[in-house]
Amino acid sequence: MRQLFNTLLFLAIAQFCLAQISVTATTFPTANDTLRYAVDDRPALDVQSLFTPPGGPQT
Repeated sequence: MRQLFNTLLFLAIAQFCLAQISVTATTFPTANDTLRYAVDDRPALDVQSLFTPPGGPQT
């Protein structure tokens, strides 16, 4: 009974959680912007190493 209540409470709260991404002119690249990408040809098997922080050069 408690699990049902918690599930219904979660679903009721989730109805109010709305978000929208705002795309402005600063979102798009301009002249002299750099594009960085990386290809991992030997991905690790553990989940923690799949998620890395965003940013520039990483080892």
